[in-house]
Amino acid sequence: MIFAEHAKLSRENVLLKSQVVNLEKIDSIWVHTDSVRRVQISEYATVVKQQEAKIKKVKKWSNFKNYVISGLSILAICLLL
Repeated sequence: MIFAEHAKLSRENVLLKSQVVNLEKIDSIWVHTDSVRRVQISEYATVVKQQEAKIKKVKKWSNFKNYVISGLSILAICLLL
């Protein structure tokens, strides 16, 4: 009985060791994937900041353009009267 139990535990030990190796491989893959995602997130954050700056410039130009057109329209109306 002791020999049967020993054989069983020996097989389980081998299986557990192979499972640990597989889990370590999976962990290393996830570490790599996580680092790639971090790089992507930082790149996306940079792109978002650049796009926000462009949007701000466009809004400023649009407001300026609207004020100029309004001013010129008022001036034209005043000159026509």
